[in-house]
Amino acid sequence: MIIEVLLFAAARELTGRDAVKVEVSPPTQHGKAGAGISISDKRESAGNENAACVLVSCIMQALTQQCPELKPLLPSCRIAVDCEYVGPDTSVPAGAEIALIPPVSGG
Repeated sequence: MIIEVLLFAAARELTGRDAVKVEVSPPTQHGKAGAGISISDKRESAGNENAACVLVSCIMQALTQQCPELKPLLPSCRIAVDCEYVGPDTSVPAGAEIALIPPVSGG
């Protein structure tokens, strides 16, 4: 599955882009990511609505591999799916808006 990730602040500065498209493998039946990063849209069953989902942790892994310049920043970043912060075990459906939010400071 190809996921577009919107980049903000330091992530945008490090990559020089507003967004990146990453290839992410959906989790297997046991909830673990597939080996490597590859396009895979195999549905385990026609009635399984989570078959086309990927985990946030898989997206972060794909970002690390495709954009190595983000690697030092990613541990302190948050992921937002459809404008809501989510954890690493959250399933992300195809077509969701994904945003990588680095830490910000202000005063």
